[in-house]
Amino acid sequence: MIIGLLLAVAAGGLTGYLLNGKGLGATGNSNNSSGAAGEATSVKSAGINDKTAFPDCAQGQLEKGGLKDEGTHHLVRGGGPNQTAYLISSVVDLEAFSGKMVELCGKSIASKKAPWLMDVGYIATIE
Repeated sequence: MIIGLLLAVAAGGLTGYLLNGKGLGATGNSNNSSGAAGEATSVKSAGINDKTAFPDCAQGQLEKGGLKDEGTHHLVRGGGPNQTAYLISSVVDLEAFSGKMVELCGKSIASKKAPWLMDVGYIATIE
């Protein structure tokens, strides 16, 4: 029992380390530093840039809202509504990128209502 507890604590510490952007080749949050001091800067990327962990990638306009309780945001892509990806994220704050053109990578997950549901692990704005 004590060994199990120690393993759980170690796994939690490792997960925190990786999600903090210090492991797995993570880029973390990088800010646009071209603004003057005190000026709001926009986040350019966030998450873990690891194509092995997050193999599915797409580009489009990130908008708030899911489909019938699936997803918190959706990615509007060319080709019509059937090309829309519905998104959740266990790693990144998608709201920081809402309304922007983005490229994102994640892992497709099972869905009952959305044509494509993805857990996003990495996101970057497209300039």
